[in-house]
Amino acid sequence: LIAHFSPDVRYEDQMVRLEGWEEYQAVFVTVWRSFIEDIEFEIESIQHNEELMLLEMTLMITPSYLPTFSLYVRTYFYFEEENGHQKIYKIKEEWNGAPQINEQSTIPLLGKLHSKLRRFHGVICVFLAEKGYI
Repeated sequence: LIAHFSPDVRYEDQMVRLEGWEEYQAVFVTVWRSFIEDIEFEIESIQHNEELMLLEMTLMITPSYLPTFSLYVRTYFYFEEENGHQKIYKIKEEWNGAPQINEQSTIPLLGKLHSKLRRFHGVICVFLAEKGYI
């Protein structure tokens, strides 16, 4: 799996921002295994070129202790050339058609605060995963 990602991959959704392969792996392997029982993908469309792939899908997520729910996700994968191979260096998700709040999409101070809050959530998730609390 790491062969497809740049070591400095950035992931960002409405809740967290992760920076680097170690953080991405800690959250998506450790944390989600603890809380998610099953995920089904229904891919609705794929558009791509050499630098960007847009994947629109509906996820049927079954948490460990809650009923199944659906989530419409639009995921952007950004690619870069590294040693003759295409690698993902950035992943950005939008949930249920809502774009992320940032400095360009709202009041600059509020957007910056929301962006920092996503990063804070990412750091906390990684810390809890690495220390074995999750």
